[in-house]
Amino acid sequence: MVNKIYYLVILLLVLYLISIKAVIAQGTILPTDVLPLNFNQTSASQFENFKIRALQKLPSKFYFNSVIESSFRLETNPWQYPIKRQLIKQFPTGSSYAALSPAQKASIQKTIGLSDSTDNVFRIYPNLTAGWALTPHTRIFGNYFMISDTLFRPRNQGLDSVIQSVGGGIQQDIPIGRRGNLMGQFMLRELYETRAPAVFDYLPGITYTHMFTPNVIGYMSTILQMRGRYFFQAPTAEMDPYYTFGALWKRNSYIFLFNSTFVTNFRNQFASKLYPLNSYLWVLDFEIDKQLFRQVPGLYSFVRAEPVYNFHSGGNLGFSGIDFRLFYGLRYVFGKPPLNSTVNLIREQIKEQEMLKKHSSPKDKSKQNSQQPQASTENNQPQAQIIKLKPYELAANESQPMHGYLDHN
Repeated sequence: MVNKIYYLVILLLVLYLISIKAVIAQGTILPTDVLPLNFNQTSASQFENFKIRALQKLPSKFYFNSVIESSFRLETNPWQYPIKRQLIKQFPTGSSYAALSPAQKASIQKTIGLSDSTDNVFRIYPNLTAGWALTPHTRIFGNYFMISDTLFRPRNQGLDSVIQSVGGGIQQDIPIGRRGNLMGQFMLRELYETRAPAVFDYLPGITYTHMFTPNVIGYMSTILQMRGRYFFQAPTAEMDPYYTFGALWKRNSYIFLFNSTFVTNFRNQFASKLYPLNSYLWVLDFEIDKQLFRQVPGLYSFVRAEPVYNFHSGGNLGFSGIDFRLFYGLRYVFGKPPLNSTVNLIREQIKEQEMLKKHSSPKDKSKQNSQQPQASTENNQPQAQIIKLKPYELAANESQPMHGYLDHN
């Protein structure tokens, strides 16, 4: 049953990619949407890895993570226009509205109407990352993703967008204590947008992840996007620092996510700039994921509320105003981690500590602290503490060093 669902999802994705038509460049895809390896889209993969027999035959150092997302969303300001009263102030003064021609009046009314043009958007989002673990803390990887947005209202269909990204890079983990990890990353990618010139990006970044418990993860990161018009020629168009922090919490079959990203776009300083203005953007995400079936561990439904705040843009159309996006849809996550994954090692260490605390009562701890090591009559070695566990409480088929001496009587 699981294999049938897996092949059905892949078939639907291939058929959709074949049917994509060309659309114009201007769209509803935000800068935060095109960040590779974003926590928003891969939150479920922090806890689940789809396991089938075929994956067990792959090399232990090879890993991949795949996300296929299909969603609808309600969007209140898809054109990213300023509010109406600010937009009206930008029209030239000195002439009466009554003196304008019908065509001029219709043009003004249409432009003002776009500042309050709520619409529904259909999005499909496949994201594939594959790599090789050179060492337990060093990985190289390649990444591909595609975002396709289709709007419902006829007057907004000019915003339909398709963006594709192809890139690769290297990651280095630096464990900090038993619960933290600092990951450095350097990535380069080519970004293709339909009916718009392709751009090339360098993406160096640093991410700190802290595992408070096996089910609670906090993180913060910064990424510097250096953009140019041609291969390996960046930054020649713009430079965009990203600042992100957030947290994930897993509760039974639910995953709760909070994510906040602040983006500063610097373009005026470059001769080959794509847009002649500097602007700031703040995006908040509040998401709930729900695992649908135990038999398909990677299939989730999700709801995400995403307020978007544009500022420092001078009221320029396409970079202003407040937008609210409410996503709801399905996400399918499957992958294979490297066997020497640092995050998995940290999680196992914390689980081990909690299991030891669970099986040791306060009385046992006080006795253990008060007792002095006594010599064995035969080997003159300290006698190990006897831990009595029920058969179903053993996690291994045979005794392990962490269990100590096991009394099987």
